[in-house]
Amino acid sequence: MFKANMIAPCGLDCNLCNESLKRENPCPRCNGSNEYKPEFCSIRCKIINCEFRGSLQGDYCDKCPQYPCEHLHEREYRYMNQYPLSESPMNNLKMIREKGMDYFLEKQKEYWTCPECGGIISVHTGLCSNCSKNYQHNMNMASAKDYDELLLLWEASVRSTHHFLTEDDIQYYKPLIRNEYFQAVELHLIRDRQTQQIVAFMGLSDDLIEMLFVHPAQQGKGYGKKLIEYAIQKKNIRKVDVNEQNEQALRFYQSRGFEVIARDTTDGQGKPYPILHMQLKPVRLRKAEIKDLPELRCVFEESVRTSCRKNYSPEQIDAWINRASPERWQELFSSDLQFIIAEETESFRITGFTSFNQQGYLHSMFLLPQFQGQGIATILLDHAEDFAHRNHLPSLFAEVSLTARPFFEKHGFIVEEEQSVKIKDTEMTNFKMRKFFIHDL
Repeated sequence: MFKANMIAPCGLDCNLCNESLKRENPCPRCNGSNEYKPEFCSIRCKIINCEFRGSLQGDYCDKCPQYPCEHLHEREYRYMNQYPLSESPMNNLKMIREKGMDYFLEKQKEYWTCPECGGIISVHTGLCSNCSKNYQHNMNMASAKDYDELLLLWEASVRSTHHFLTEDDIQYYKPLIRNEYFQAVELHLIRDRQTQQIVAFMGLSDDLIEMLFVHPAQQGKGYGKKLIEYAIQKKNIRKVDVNEQNEQALRFYQSRGFEVIARDTTDGQGKPYPILHMQLKPVRLRKAEIKDLPELRCVFEESVRTSCRKNYSPEQIDAWINRASPERWQELFSSDLQFIIAEETESFRITGFTSFNQQGYLHSMFLLPQFQGQGIATILLDHAEDFAHRNHLPSLFAEVSLTARPFFEKHGFIVEEEQSVKIKDTEMTNFKMRKFFIHDL
């Protein structure tokens, strides 16, 4: 069932892929023939088509002198963060090298086999491919009998992230956490579905996330994100406090849409550890997830039909929209593009989105018509430009419609070429535009 030839060069296990688990015309695997293989895997995958792969003589990417390259980092992030269950290509390669292929496959079989029916659990959906049982990370309420295990997790996490605390501080806080703080909050926890050990927990008060800790060995698997989204969307909590010196936590909350609104110079015990008070923004940016695809399609279609009708004919608009089939959306989402959405945090409606890649190609920018003129497109573009600056890209470039050209010109893009694009039998005009950057040394 779990075979060595299903392990892709990057370390992903094709046994777990939705395409290979299909009952009809399943994908043969990354290294197989292109018949029934999605376009991304057969043509557009940067790793399978990498110029260095020939020198590896069929070996895995960790033998490449460029390892780990930007494409592998992108895939690692996507499979650790954007799907219901997480899979680490780089950890897979590490285990194969250290323990051998047989050991790795046996561990994969143990972890990804449905105990109910023996089917394989899909990393992309979290569902058993045979009986459809849901294996997404399950959350439960904690009870007093969990306190000792929670305290061990708290200490491990604090020692990993709160380097500003002294040993005396940790020993001072431990009995307070165990005997007072746990009882004062509503505790939610996540257990590993195989070992049943607690991997993450969160404590809530009426309007505040009071604590959130993930075991250091389990960080980067989406547990913190699942907990915080539960607090925001199910418990309607909009505030969180964080130690100023805990920069990792600060970046995490900012990535989920929180911003600093106030600062205390000491913590609640009067110790000299400043506390930042954060609040969820009315509109936040976040990375799109696979579950967002249907709503992204709706935003795209409504934006094109409503906003672009003054510049394009009904036939052109139909051709534009019909080109973006569900299969095409899946391929784009599985490519090297990062999809960033703007989400209204009262109703959690997606108001707009953009997508771009590591080379600076700005692939898309669409907003719902009723949210245009509110600065959301500028926020999305600023995010893309910030990405370009952080990665020292020389420019951002895009293929821009007649409708969007004034917006991009206002923000410093210049027209490099007017072009006629043909979609089947329909021709449309758009523009190749680019914005150059000067980076500080």
